[in-house]
Amino acid sequence: MSDMKYRGFVNRLDQVLDAPVGAVVHLPDEELEERLLGLAEAAERLHAELVHTVGEFDRRGLAARSSNLSTKAWLVRMCRWSKGKASRIVAQARSSVDMPGTLVAARDGAVTAEAVQMLTACHARNREAYASHEDVLADVASYLDIDELRQAINLFEQQVNTSQIIDSARNREVNANVYLSRTLDGMWRLDGWLDPERGAIVDEAIRSHVDPTLIDSSDRRTMAQRRADALADICSYTLTHDGDLVTSGGERPHLTVTVDYEALAGVNGPLPDIDGVVVDPAALRRIACDAGVVRIITDGESQPIDVGRRTRTIPPATRRAVEHLHRTCGWAGCDRPTRWCDIHHIEHWADGGRTDLDNLVPLCRYHHGLVHRGHPPPTGRWHGRRERPSGGARQRAA
Repeated sequence: MSDMKYRGFVNRLDQVLDAPVGAVVHLPDEELEERLLGLAEAAERLHAELVHTVGEFDRRGLAARSSNLSTKAWLVRMCRWSKGKASRIVAQARSSVDMPGTLVAARDGAVTAEAVQMLTACHARNREAYASHEDVLADVASYLDIDELRQAINLFEQQVNTSQIIDSARNREVNANVYLSRTLDGMWRLDGWLDPERGAIVDEAIRSHVDPTLIDSSDRRTMAQRRADALADICSYTLTHDGDLVTSGGERPHLTVTVDYEALAGVNGPLPDIDGVVVDPAALRRIACDAGVVRIITDGESQPIDVGRRTRTIPPATRRAVEHLHRTCGWAGCDRPTRWCDIHHIEHWADGGRTDLDNLVPLCRYHHGLVHRGHPPPTGRWHGRRERPSGGARQRAA
């Protein structure tokens, strides 16, 4: 970029940034669209110029001379960047010395900052091969989107370094990991890395559970909340339906919730908890719709003096009958399949409701939660129920 062109670019950007904050509200549609596209391009070009400038700053060792700091530490201190961002910019800046064609394309706005980051990583893995193919890679980066560019880089690396690609694939599989830990406030944190195969499996399972919920315009959950519910539903389904699960102490895997009868029945009483962490009483009543129950009688000082025999609120045969009678969640308009649903007592069993087919309806986790928070079905009745079989057919369904 020539000095004249660069100064004109900076002057136009200054004019935009010096305008009042609310001025954009009054722009005509076409001008607003043009402004957005212009700012997006300017941001990409400014990023390239930033990388170029950081590279020269680093080459001269100015951070060490002025503050006895590394370039990364200087950027963290003076620019108030995170360490991660500073590391990425410095890495790109140092690689740009050997990537002049890529840097020129980025400064001209032809290659985005994300594309530069991907090309920089490719350069670090294949320095010699990248140098002889830089013009081609920078060119394809100017018109491919990020996913397409990722595939192009993958094909390039397969051609120039097959053995390294295979080793990387093996390392990704070996290095897959998942961490699950409970925080001090009772929340659970899930983190980790999955290799392409396992990641695709988990992604497909969660998306197949989330996508149908997008049709429900009344569902106000964010995508992150939908994914959390989907993961819990998938695990709940496995615990409920998988007959091959191992047992511990003679029992299949189970979740223990401690609750006083008063709280479960909806009257005043100590709040329910899971491992000492309080849970929403409405959520507890949803859980209790389809759960085993153990009675523990305590004396006045909460010392256990009698432990009753557990009773399964929804026996497996009854659940199969409910799944046979209903095609989907009982909430009007929801098409979640019955196999992914909880079984809800229309009259809660803590209030005397019976565990029979006339008092049971399948509800997906989202709508089950709504019901226990006081929201009745939108049509005033449950839907999705087939005509109930009678006689022998009914017995066979059970």
